Amino acid sequence: MHRALDKLAQGLPLSQAEEALLTPIYNFYQTLVAAYAGLPVYSEWAFTIPLSLPRERVIVTGRIDRWYQNNDRLIVLDWKSGAPPRQPQTHLLQMRFYAWALWQYHRGRQPIQAIEAQWVYLDHGHIERVHFEAHELEGATSDWQDLISQMDPNTHQFVPQPQTFAGVPWCQQCHFQQLCPEGKQYHGRHEESDVALQAAGPDLPRL
Repeated sequence: MHRALDKLAQGLPLSQAEEALLTPIYNFYQTLVAAYAGLPVYSEWAFTIPLSLPRERVIVTGRIDRWYQNNDRLIVLDWKSGAPPRQPQTHLLQMRFYAWALWQYHRGRQPIQAIEAQWVYLDHGHIERVHFEAHELEGATSDWQDLISQMDPNTHQFVPQPQTFAGVPWCQQCHFQQLCPEGKQYHGRHEESDVALQAAGPDLPRL
């Protein structure tokens, strides 16, 4: 679905299979993106952000489905398939991180006043939105530092302790599902996480 939507945004022809996939959601998608016509758009946008922790420096990488720029305000769109979850704002943690990543990227380039994040359930015509002001995103840096520091085996006993955010197990977003006994039940059942973490090392200057 992501590849087909990206081709559609670029005006590229779709295969028969892609056309069949998009037909039920095409009108909704067209109405959605028409609201941002004329704005600079970035699709499948990959980011790499260094983050300093008390004991080390790490690299956070990820990919955002699409974002638009409207002067000093940004709009993030994240495509979702399937039915909306019963729990509202299930993906709030993910969207807060995307907004923070974009805010970090623009620091020193162009001041950003606010970011609106939307997660869009294309085949159900449903949208959830959350609005972040610049001061909220600036304060989020320490939250990510604290969260990632908990993964340091030198200071924490790093054993699987599945936790939840807004009622959703973090295992659903973990790259190590196939290795972790607690995470194996989720392996292959959910879309791979769009965010990853690595320790800064010799490859850092190349990134």
